[in-house]
Amino acid sequence: MNKSEQFNPIIGLLRIFAVKMRCRSMNHLHWQETKELGKVDHS
Repeated sequence: MNKSEQFNPIIGLLRIFAVKMRCRSMNHLHWQETKELGKVDHS
């Protein structure tokens, strides 16, 4: 029981970290797309 109690919060943190990284990568891709669109519009 002790092992499961120790692993549960770690799994929760990993899930939160995975979601944060996913959101960050999505925002980065969106930022790159808008940057490319900006280049096309300016040129």
